Amino acid sequence: MLKAVRNAAASAAAWTLYRAPALERPYAYAAHAALGVPGVHTLFRETTDRLVARLARENRAARRIHIGSVSPVFDVSSFTVKGRYFARVTYEPGATGAVLTTLGEGDVFVDIGANSGYFTILAALRVGVRGRVYAFEPNPAVRQQLCRHIELNTVADRAIVSELALADEDRDDVRLFVSCWPENDGIASLTPAAETLARGGLRTDASIPVRVRTFDTWVQSAQPPRIDLMKIDVEGAEAKVLAGMFATFARLRPKRIICETPLESDAVRILRDRGYRASTLDEIPGGIPNLLFE
Repeated sequence: MLKAVRNAAASAAAWTLYRAPALERPYAYAAHAALGVPGVHTLFRETTDRLVARLARENRAARRIHIGSVSPVFDVSSFTVKGRYFARVTYEPGATGAVLTTLGEGDVFVDIGANSGYFTILAALRVGVRGRVYAFEPNPAVRQQLCRHIELNTVADRAIVSELALADEDRDDVRLFVSCWPENDGIASLTPAAETLARGGLRTDASIPVRVRTFDTWVQSAQPPRIDLMKIDVEGAEAKVLAGMFATFARLRPKRIICETPLESDAVRILRDRGYRASTLDEIPGGIPNLLFE
């Protein structure tokens, strides 16, 4: 009974917000104040989910969002920005802050596992017209969202998108397991974790063919001038990406690398062997931390 009442209230609130977008800002402050309040927080979450689902269906979900020193336009139905816009909660605040503070005019950023482009867009706005952002996203459906965000923010002059998946070998027609969770399309992986398979986020019968190259192979053709910051988030295949970068470490050594990986992982070992020191950017409850390597 209580759940039915809550759902009815959430539907009514979502309809009100849909009809009166000017209420979205005060709503976000109220939702932020309700964080951690049992029942009330759930009501706000259910309201937001209903609203963004309707906005997405009608292609009306684009909003300008203030994040640190930049004000990008994002589709707020994306899981990376929904919380920021509707509850003033920044997605991966440590990694977000690192991208915004370490990049400047004319810098080069590499986003491996770019998803819908949250970090790609932040970086593109920071590096300006003289900078370059190279974004890798092999999932066609997600890459379409990435390209839309690039268009919405008019940064196509500096953001270059690749359909390649990066790993430790050059192969065609490799299977990429894609997300089965509508609320999170960012868990696609070449190496699906057993836990994610068990929870139904990925399935053995839900995969697509992608082209795989090493980063070294890509560098030979793309010839980036340097790498000021690299971000790697490939759902468990981080060590494979780094294993395909040995020539890059020798000739085009990235200044800094943000990597989503456990503290005791092969990815950490590879980077420490290359002389990088690690610090933690984001401790994610029940998840994998973002580490900064310098």
